[in-house]
Amino acid sequence: MDRANAQALAGDALKIIPSCVWCIVCLVAIPSYASIDWHGAVFTAIFSMCLCILAARDAIYLSPTMKPLAAPFGYRLALDDEEMLSALQNERKALTKFRFAAAFLFTSAFLAVFFLATFYAVIAPAAGGASAGNRSKMPCDGECEGCIEDPDCHEWSEVLLRKHPVVGICPPPRRSADTDVTFSCSADGYWMLVTTFIAAVWLALVTRQLRMAAARVAQSAVNSIGTEMQAGV
Repeated sequence: MDRANAQALAGDALKIIPSCVWCIVCLVAIPSYASIDWHGAVFTAIFSMCLCILAARDAIYLSPTMKPLAAPFGYRLALDDEEMLSALQNERKALTKFRFAAAFLFTSAFLAVFFLATFYAVIAPAAGGASAGNRSKMPCDGECEGCIEDPDCHEWSEVLLRKHPVVGICPPPRRSADTDVTFSCSADGYWMLVTTFIAAVWLALVTRQLRMAAARVAQSAVNSIGTEMQAGV
């Protein structure tokens, strides 16, 4: 393999690795979160995994050096169909991908902001102040597991939920869970920040594909006009 091919392979790998790694992290995290009924975290992990699968699929599609590696998995049936479509059909296909990626990016960014705003504006002050790690206002200073004053910080969580129903978007785990955690908004917010980055990379890739497809449509139109003019002559 010459240097140019090696650089191309490395560049294409960088497009795919973030999605694949984050997808694996999500897959590993889901059973752990589900085991303690941390529903908000389970939702963000499933959402992120779906996004990563779609992003990885398009990253492979748009990476010439990676497409042959996907041959054993049937990429020709699912991916390698550009030659069977017209320039206009390819542009419409790219536009559909762009809309999907843009929708996922917007949703990811919105959820990240919403979860983090809920944590820093509601949960953190109730726990102990502006600092995310300060739990001085929580029973047993936030060491909820085995807390005699308020086992699992259940009453504290219920009071906060009644005063601020918005925290129900990231509910605490079940009482029997062996953990000190309560509401998952902080974890969910930072999780969605990573997912937003993956979505941004995905959108950048499909935006490039859309521009290339549009250029082919324009070139096809020019060629068609040229052919008609020659036929008229």
